[in-house]
Order: sequence, then structure tokens, then C-alpha cells
Amino acid sequence: MSAYGIGLDGLLNFYADWKSINENEISEAFILHTNWQNNLAYPLLRFLSEVLTRKFNVPTFFKGITATAPSFYGPEGRQI
Repeated sequence: MSAYGIGLDGLLNFYADWKSINENEISEAFILHTNWQNNLAYPLLRFLSEVLTRKFNVPTFFKGITATAPSFYGPEGRQI
């Protein structure tokens, strides 16, 4: 189950209040851990809804982070 979503495509950067909805501490940790380059879009994270988290809180579920990337084929190494 995704506890967070991380956008690597830069789309949320176009919204004026993106910093107020971002999990800034985790974004910064991600940047440091991955040696994220300055010329890439700032990675943005959002926490899953508290209501949904409680609804789907099954002990056997592994909680993780789902990452998004621009395009569909390219980031997966596919070619058209």
C-alpha cells in the first residue's frame, strides 16, 4: 500500500502553493540519499489520506512510496 506518492515529473512545481502541500523533510532526505541533480525537477511527496490509511490498514500490507515519472515508456527503459 502506498503511504506516500512522490512525483519526479515536476508537475506540482507549477502550482503556487506546492511547498505547503509537500512533505518537505522527506523530499530533502530523498534528494540527499539519491544525490539528486539540481537540473532535475524538485521531487514532491504527498501522504496518503488519513481516512484511507485507516480503512486499508491491513497488517499484511507493506507500506511504501509510489514514484511517478514523466512519460510512460522511457522511464521503464522501453522503446517505441
